[in-house]
Amino acid sequence: MLIEPAMKAKEQGVGLTALALGHRNGNVLVVGREIAAVADLRGKAFAVPHRSSSHYLLLRAALERADIPASEVRIVELPPPEMPSALASGRIAGYCVAEPFGAIAVRGGYGRILFQSDELWPDSICCALVANDAFLARRPEAAQKLLTAYHRAGERLGNKAAALTSARALLKQPDDVLTLSLEWISYSDLGLTRPAYEDLCGKMIRYGIAEHPPAYADFVRAGK
Repeated sequence: MLIEPAMKAKEQGVGLTALALGHRNGNVLVVGREIAAVADLRGKAFAVPHRSSSHYLLLRAALERADIPASEVRIVELPPPEMPSALASGRIAGYCVAEPFGAIAVRGGYGRILFQSDELWPDSICCALVANDAFLARRPEAAQKLLTAYHRAGERLGNKAAALTSARALLKQPDDVLTLSLEWISYSDLGLTRPAYEDLCGKMIRYGIAEHPPAYADFVRAGK
């Protein structure tokens, strides 16, 4: 799930723990072919899946780098599967989302990459494997088996051929889309480190989506 809503739930007293990342990188800022630079987004609609998301934070970082106030761009929320068609039809000028939805627009010929996530935010965090604390307390052995299998699956997906086979079965997209997606996204080394988490917390505060995000020690279970 998106890690920011889980962090906000934890901030509000819900018993949740982050066990691992969902992936690394793979959150591109895609724009229409007519958008040459961030400045061209002024007065236009740009979509993110949720305002409490790393995609929103990446957009804000891009706007800040270009000295453009967020108020000068119409930021809208859209479900990721709707984003490519919204861009193709001109309803939005761009979007930021996880794969494969960025690659769909690029391979479709109506979108281009404005930024890769690591250009704006090195070691960024997007999604996480999050567990209910009651489950972790009641079923510690099952939780550990789940986490071990999860990390092994991520390591397997480090093999691009294996990743492509899995992506074909799950995502039902053409190979050219999936191959491009797999150039951008990684599933190996899914540990959630303290420096990366604290960087995320700082960005959430800076861009107004959290006031008191949970401390690393209170929310993250380190290790495999």
